[in-house]
Amino acid sequence: SDAIGGVINIITKKSGADRPLSAYANMGLGSYNTFKSSLGLSGASSGWDYALATSLADSGGYSVTSYPGRTDNDGYTQHTLSASLGYKWRPGHHLGITAYNGYTRGDTDAYFATPEPALAITRQEAYSLTSTDDITDFWQSVLRFGFTRDAGDNRDPDSSSTFGSLQRMYTWQNNLKLSPNQQVSVVLERREERTLGSQPYLTEQRNTNAAGLIYRGNFGAHHVQASVRNDNISGYGNQTTGGLAYDFDINDQWRVGVAGNTGFKAPTFADLYYPLSAPYYDYKGNPDLKPEKSRNVEASLRYQTETTKLGVVVYQNKIRDLVSTYVCQSYAGGWCVLGRPENVNEAT
Repeated sequence: SDAIGGVINIITKKSGADRPLSAYANMGLGSYNTFKSSLGLSGASSGWDYALATSLADSGGYSVTSYPGRTDNDGYTQHTLSASLGYKWRPGHHLGITAYNGYTRGDTDAYFATPEPALAITRQEAYSLTSTDDITDFWQSVLRFGFTRDAGDNRDPDSSSTFGSLQRMYTWQNNLKLSPNQQVSVVLERREERTLGSQPYLTEQRNTNAAGLIYRGNFGAHHVQASVRNDNISGYGNQTTGGLAYDFDINDQWRVGVAGNTGFKAPTFADLYYPLSAPYYDYKGNPDLKPEKSRNVEASLRYQTETTKLGVVVYQNKIRDLVSTYVCQSYAGGWCVLGRPENVNEAT
């Protein structure tokens, strides 16, 4: 779900052993009075693991467009703070929390030429609580609650508006080891989405209940993964996706693989229900949008030794009912006076 372009899955490894406190810091300077910096620390001791990181970026920017009388530079300021804390309260049982907070203030160009600056401010928050427990030698349970909130504030001399959304996610994943070389994962998930902001939407909430099944098997030189998932989404009913992948070890260094997957993405609240807003009334949501659906096939060839890793992947991703976010509905005086999102036939 929501993976039309694919997924990059990053898992930070934790050895479980004590690690001494380590820290890093960096700073960079660039053109347009750009400055970037970050620092962080992490470690583990007596069952506890922790990490803290922060970053700051600032740029004077340049003029994106040049309306008559508007040649101001469009710069930005951005800062983030993230933290994690975990505790292994007994062997095979770990409780962890994460937190993220980000702020971006960016200059924009107003719709019409005005001497006052126009701003776009975005705030993002994300929190999670995870309990990972080895119930038995072959059953691992992962319970997770996540909360995210994003809020935007467009400050334009001609008009101002706030927008945003919040999301609550409940996940229970069970990893079952059928044998030393075979594993099945069962996932149950619920997602609750709500809208925020100054503009009332026709629909302001959406719930998704999902179930997934993943099988992994390693049989000597043969490696197989199969998955299926069903999402029941408010307004869209049941949507099923799945995938099948096979890798073959030609020898100790070379591996070849093929895979096929399907995906879908439900339109956003803004795509569906964004209301006509003053003072221009030039954009409106489209409640008749269909979800995007994709079919992806790929092939890969990889080479690996103790010192070298090489790989090549070729793929084709076909998307049906791709959402184009702005399609003009009517013109006046050579200008588009009303646009809305539309599904296009196909994209590759």
